[in-house]
Amino acid sequence: MEYGARSHAEHSLVWIGIVATILLSIGFVAYTFWPSTMGATNVSIGAKTFQAAVADTNEKRALGLTDLKVLPENQALLVVYDREEVWPIQTKGLAFPIDVVWLSANKKVAYVAKDAKPSTTATYTPGGKSRYVLQLPAGSIVRHNITVGKSVKFDYGG
Repeated sequence: MEYGARSHAEHSLVWIGIVATILLSIGFVAYTFWPSTMGATNVSIGAKTFQAAVADTNEKRALGLTDLKVLPENQALLVVYDREEVWPIQTKGLAFPIDVVWLSANKKVAYVAKDAKPSTTATYTPGGKSRYVLQLPAGSIVRHNITVGKSVKFDYGG
């Protein structure tokens, strides 16, 4: 074999490395920019539509947004509960502030909390019962004129 020539095994390892790198890159992009790991739905409030990951189990609700470094402007987390109740939200473990919108069972804005900052102790509690909690990028409530009583549209099949 001449100098610089690779064996068949070496060529195979190079191709395996290339394919693995491509697959890992695709996986990283999909995980970072597509919240399908929790299931997703489009949530529309007025003219704005967010692509929302859905947290409808205790495990998903506990994880929330804590695995993200940033919440892009067009993404959100829709937290779904089985019944209407007072559902407080904690921001422990978040890397960024969020806006919180509590929704009634008939998908109307019931309560809002603007710019909920990450904290190990802060709890944001609505003034009454809700069935859904929408967590949005900070500033969304003001930017998109989200007010109490406004209708919200989304399909949730769970």
